[in-house]
Amino acid sequence: MADAPNNNGANSDRRRSSGATKFANLHAFKRDPANDNAAQRRSSFADQAQKPGVLGQMWNNWTRGPSSSK
Repeated sequence: MADAPNNNGANSDRRRSSGATKFANLHAFKRDPANDNAAQRRSSFADQAQKPGVLGQMWNNWTRGPSSSK
């Protein structure tokens, strides 16, 4: 069954190049550093994140090292 011919008429070893540009506008909208609205949304989302609990703090201290702000 592995030797079955490819009947779709296309070379299956190549990927289609249209996928790279399909979401280019969305990616540019979300990741553009010059976009002030997107930067404000990202910072607002970071402000809303919960602070880690006791176990989370212990994990972060072990994996990242102790924080210098106390």
